[in-house]
Amino acid sequence: MADAIVDIDTDLCLGSGYCERSLPQVFRMVDGTAQVRDPSTPVADDLGDRLDAAAMGCPASAITVHHR
Repeated sequence: MADAIVDIDTDLCLGSGYCERSLPQVFRMVDGTAQVRDPSTPVADDLGDRLDAAAMGCPASAITVHHR
């Protein structure tokens, strides 16, 4: 698996915080909405499986992972 870019559809985000609890190195909650901590930097390959799990566990399906 290669590095990945993560997008969050803030219009879909329910603010459950699941992503932040699953992978706080990548996600944070700001005013009840999930954000990627550093959207301009790809997520390292070693977090790929956890990143996919966080995206699949999002109750709003608001997270998209683009593997490179």
